Parts: sequence; structure tokens; C-alpha cells
Amino acid sequence: MRFIGGNWLLPLAAWHWQSRIQMQAEKLPGNQESAAITAEIRDRLNAHGQILRSLQAFAAAAPSEDLAT
Repeated sequence: MRFIGGNWLLPLAAWHWQSRIQMQAEKLPGNQESAAITAEIRDRLNAHGQILRSLQAFAAAAPSEDLAT
């Protein structure tokens, strides 16, 4: 197939578009796994934060004892 003048631009653009779609499709499973791991880390950090806030509230509500006396 011979392309004269600007006729080569369309096949080149189509090839580029297809290669970008293929690259995105190959990255999709990795992106989904990363998103799942990030969500799990976020959930764990939220749970740890809740525990720390609960401990802080407990410590603030508990009567303080002076251990030096």
C-alpha cells in the first residue's frame, strides 16, 4: 500500500490510537490491584486512628493518679 502526501497521517494516527488502547489495557489489572491495596491501607489507617482516638478519650476521662506519691 502506497501513501502519497498526507494520506499516511490517518494510518499513523490509527496505529498510535490502537497502541495506546493496548497499553492501557495491559496496565488495567495492575491499576486495579494498586487501587485495592490503597483502599485496604486506607481502611487500616482509619481503624488505627479510631483506636488511637478511643485511647485518647479514655485517658482523658480516666482519673489521673500521681505515681510519684
